Amino acid sequence: MHSWLVSTRGPDNQGPPQITYILQCSRRFVTLTHGRRTKTSARVHKPGLVHAATFLGAQSRCELVPVREYWHAGYIGQVGMAEVADLNRDGVKEIYLGGVSNAYAQATLVVLDPRDFAGGSVEERSEYQFLHLPPGKEMARILFPKGCIARKFNTLYNTVLAVRTLPDGLLFAEVAERPNSPTECVHYRFGPDLRLHSTMLTDSLRWSHADFYARAQLDHALSAQEEAAFGEIRFVPPAGIVPGTPPR
Repeated sequence: MHSWLVSTRGPDNQGPPQITYILQCSRRFVTLTHGRRTKTSARVHKPGLVHAATFLGAQSRCELVPVREYWHAGYIGQVGMAEVADLNRDGVKEIYLGGVSNAYAQATLVVLDPRDFAGGSVEERSEYQFLHLPPGKEMARILFPKGCIARKFNTLYNTVLAVRTLPDGLLFAEVAERPNSPTECVHYRFGPDLRLHSTMLTDSLRWSHADFYARAQLDHALSAQEEAAFGEIRFVPPAGIVPGTPPR
């Protein structure tokens, strides 16, 4: 997976870059420009890797010459899974990228500051660690827990399907328990400080759980405790940050 984050500066080429659109490449580029999509041909970057890398480059004057890179072990920021917004109202639009962490085999949300993101994601498992790259610089990395359906049926990972801002100023993330069952989801809402506001299971996920239980494929009914467990998200501490430190 190969992505470019494209931005422009003002007429004097001063100040922080202003994000205008994202270019995403899997088999071809998909350009997101003010909500519209156009396509042009491109080559796949390093196809077949177990840990697919996502590349991000903040550009100047919309030229595809990267000035900043961030590599992540697992795909992030595909169409519908990326948002650019100034949720914390500091005057700079943050970059919110949903997808999968291959190292943790879980759905993830990566948040970057366009002024200083860099490096490669730091992983606990050495086989997924990027070599010859400085430690990744992120605002936050969030992991979403798997539920019993994903664990019971040996789903390799849950995955983020959508990331977007809401009219009330919160960030919305939709996480599917199984990639091949995109309606079995948990909806998350985050505040500007990335503190979790709420979780909600979709009716489809509730129905699937009840159906598996009725057919003795699960040994328990859905409980309030199990629902609450979906809210046990994990912040992966950036390099040099003590675990438990709130994201900035």
